Amino acid sequence: MKSVSKSKKVDDFKMFIRTNKNNNYSKGSNLSEQHITHFGVHCLNPAYVFKQLLSDEQPRSVILTSGTLSPMKILKYDLDSDFKV
Repeated sequence: MKSVSKSKKVDDFKMFIRTNKNNNYSKGSNLSEQHITHFGVHCLNPAYVFKQLLSDEQPRSVILTSGTLSPMKILKYDLDSDFKV
């Protein structure tokens, strides 16, 4: 995974902490319930992954499908890329 440069915005990422109960315990254990805590970071900017895909894999073509790919100017802006249609 590539590191993020200082020019990237903090708003492009969101950290989360989630706690779940795990009722699967071994027989004879005094603990009837365990709490499992998950920590993660979500990337909210698709341009990071798209740029990595283009630089690492060097594809000849990329097919994007969605019901909301227009207007194309916004799509190009969101992916931080200038591609031909």
